[in-house]
Amino acid sequence: LSGIVDTDKFPVPVNFPFFIKKDFNGVIPAGTPIAQAIPFKRTNWEHSVEDKKETEIPTNFYNVHNPPFGFYKKNYWNRKSYK
Repeated sequence: LSGIVDTDKFPVPVNFPFFIKKDFNGVIPAGTPIAQAIPFKRTNWEHSVEDKKETEIPTNFYNVHNPPFGFYKKNYWNRKSYK
C-alpha cells in the first residue's frame, strides 16, 4: 500500500497498514520490515514547461503503437542474463 502521511503535523501516531497471509498464526519477528518511510521536503515551488518543437508523428509511430502480436518482443526485447 502506498500513501503520504504528514507525520510531523499529524497529532497522533500513524498505524501503517500492511497485508498478512490469511492463515498466518504466530509472531512477526522483531526487525521484520513492514513499512518503508521515504522523507521528502515540502517546499513551495513553481515550474513551467516550454514546448517549442512542433508535434510531428514519427514515421514508424503506428507500427510501434498499433503492432501485431509480439512486436516489442520480436523487434526490441533482449534476453537478460543474471549470473
